[in-house]
Amino acid sequence: MLWPQFYDDLYEEAHLTSTTYVRFVTGLLEDYWKDWEASAKWLFDSWAQGDDFVARKRNG
Repeated sequence: MLWPQFYDDLYEEAHLTSTTYVRFVTGLLEDYWKDWEASAKWLFDSWAQGDDFVARKRNG
């Protein structure tokens, strides 16, 4: 779940959610549209960063 920074109240609520699903992510984006464009162009967007983070955590 990602939000532009001005939705910080929703972020806080979601951030407190308890889950065991390893790919559940909450975050505030500094530039929502820039990240969206990166995703549309198959560049290193916030989702790719999340996948990278999970892979690094699994590998210690």
